[in-house]
Amino acid sequence: MIPSALRLIIPLVTFALTALAQNRPVYWGECDPPRENTQCAMHNDILDYKAPWNVFTKVAVMRIRSKLKKPKGAVFLPSGPGRSGINLLKRYLDDPTHHVHELLSQYDLIGMDPRGSGQSFPIKCNATLWNRRVPSMVKDEVEYVALYYHWREVGDACRKMTGKVFDNLDTESVARDMDSIRYNLDYKELHLIGNSYGAHVGITNLEKAVPYAGRLVIDGVIDHTHDPMAIMQAESASFEMTLKHFFQWCQGDAFCSLHDQTDVEGFFKELVSKFEAAPIPAPKCNQTGEGACRSDVSLEEMMTALQRDLGPGQPGWGSLADNLLAASNGDASAFSMPYFTNSTDSTGTWATLATGCLDWQHAHDYLELQAAQQTLRALSPLTRGYSQSFSFFSKCINWPLAKPGIVPNTNQPINYLQRIHPVLLISSFLDPITSAQNAVNIRAIMPKATLVFKNWTGHITYDTPGELAKMVNNYLLTGELPDDGTVYQS
Repeated sequence: MIPSALRLIIPLVTFALTALAQNRPVYWGECDPPRENTQCAMHNDILDYKAPWNVFTKVAVMRIRSKLKKPKGAVFLPSGPGRSGINLLKRYLDDPTHHVHELLSQYDLIGMDPRGSGQSFPIKCNATLWNRRVPSMVKDEVEYVALYYHWREVGDACRKMTGKVFDNLDTESVARDMDSIRYNLDYKELHLIGNSYGAHVGITNLEKAVPYAGRLVIDGVIDHTHDPMAIMQAESASFEMTLKHFFQWCQGDAFCSLHDQTDVEGFFKELVSKFEAAPIPAPKCNQTGEGACRSDVSLEEMMTALQRDLGPGQPGWGSLADNLLAASNGDASAFSMPYFTNSTDSTGTWATLATGCLDWQHAHDYLELQAAQQTLRALSPLTRGYSQSFSFFSKCINWPLAKPGIVPNTNQPINYLQRIHPVLLISSFLDPITSAQNAVNIRAIMPKATLVFKNWTGHITYDTPGELAKMVNNYLLTGELPDDGTVYQS
């Protein structure tokens, strides 16, 4: 048996050796399009960190230079899975009033496209296979068999078309890529604002690179320490409660186009019944060209889009109400899913599932899937138990893994080194995607963490201006943490 002290040291030694193995210069160039004080590069990262002297892959990186000649470091803004951190940084650049620009007074800002997405050699898949509509909630064993073999066929095709990086899209690899970039740019510490999946990258990086961890902001916390059923229950419950708050807002605000409905929740239930009876047409969608989308929308697809559209919180709910009303009148175009027309995906859908299947545990058989479905539907009857975590639990059942028998990384305990590093955890009380329960769970096992809340309904809290955003900037600039348990109203 390995002594406890060695169990703490071995991961650090392994991580240090990996960094040394990837000691590669970064060749900065102009971005496309060129921007003032902004640089872009393709960074060499180890393809398989379990074999660090093997081959390399490339990760796209963008840096905005600080106003200081010698900044105190860099703040990383990870995004994903399948979503571009570079595009996130560009969005901030395009809004000169965004509060993140204040950080440039002391820091560089860095965005990266996670391996397999954006400019980092995005994965390739067979569009025809992916476009086949196979429900993730199955009614019987016939549908289960269809699900089981469909996603295996899709995954096998993706792996064949993508190459070896397909087996190494897990979040641990993404987190190590980020620290490798820090290492090769000679930043002494890794400071970070991690939103949603970026929060997962931040916590994973903390586990692997504690000696280099700096000021870490984890916003929209993902809990990777619990079993799949607990994770799905928390997410679907938060999705359901956020939807109920949407109903209350519509009922009480004349700005909502559903305000004249006698019973907004009843209206929604009737609409769900229509989707359940048959897919509703999406007449504004074309299945060719850029931005192609499906010609109709199933119940599962509507719920997937609904969870996404609740995410911006009340500022975006007016358009959501308009879209629900249009769907009730036979036009569900706003809820249509992408229709893929070639072997690449600009939406991040493919990389999201590929990463999710490597990261999260899934159902093992028909009976386990059925039991989960029935439980989730009973607990969340309005949203029928649909959620992103459930899609991983279902679609990943027979997804190809690089090494048979290897269990995805779910249910990882927080290690000792994570317990002793101060971290700022942030959650909104009603987040339809990452439940506040996740943040409470993580806070309970990280006694040096500070957990604060935002009293609103929405997913990413830092993106909106207000007192919480000011507090985050102050923490990164001064190191001053707020009182644990503080609730911000804006």
